[in-house]
Amino acid sequence: MNCAELFAEQLAVFGIGCSQQIKADGKLHRFKTLGDHQANCWFVLHDHGAFWAGRFGCWKRGINEKFCSIEHSKLDREQHRVFRESIQRSEQTRKDEEKADHEKARTFCARRVRRGDRESLRRLAGHPAAGH
Repeated sequence: MNCAELFAEQLAVFGIGCSQQIKADGKLHRFKTLGDHQANCWFVLHDHGAFWAGRFGCWKRGINEKFCSIEHSKLDREQHRVFRESIQRSEQTRKDEEKADHEKARTFCARRVRRGDRESLRRLAGHPAAGH
């Protein structure tokens, strides 16, 4: 079994299915799992030649897990160091992306407020239109 298949198997353990190509490129990948209407699931993977390492999760389901394609007990000292660094980088990548998304949302909402477009903000927040 290759690293991508091992990763897909680990996702399945948590009830997450990923139909997109699994890439170990150090970037945040978001995707929808079966039954979701939005891309609530995510992963960040790093390819270290002998193994893949990273994190995955689902904001909707409260999942945030580490992944290594080699069993931890079989990692040598150097591989353990590389694994820890990968996990830290993966978490930082996820946090940076999340922060950027929050900033985009704040900017979007601020523009709507400045225009006086409170009705669309109510709809975005899931509230009924005023007077209904």
